[in-house]
Amino acid sequence: MLKLFTALVFTEVIECLTAYILGVRRRDYYIAIVAINAITNPLLNYLLALLLFAGIHVVLLWELALEALVVFSEWRMLSYVFPKDKRLFRLALIMNAASYLIGKLIL
Repeated sequence: MLKLFTALVFTEVIECLTAYILGVRRRDYYIAIVAINAITNPLLNYLLALLLFAGIHVVLLWELALEALVVFSEWRMLSYVFPKDKRLFRLALIMNAASYLIGKLIL
């Protein structure tokens, strides 16, 4: 359980820093990013754990497919909260790419 919490905190920090670098400055965006990640990150990690438990070796293609699903989901949720912002797909894509790649480098 501690690993899942650590992964969530790590993801939140990396994605918020990435959003800041990309020019996000409004507090409500950070609240949405943190809340949405609190949904998608545990779901992704539990799904990966279930696959491993079922004896399914998670290869890079699986990881990328699941990450693409996360990017799409986060983009749609952000678009629901901020319907007039046209940069949200790019934001979701870059935030998730950053957290995925940095996570891979650390692990």
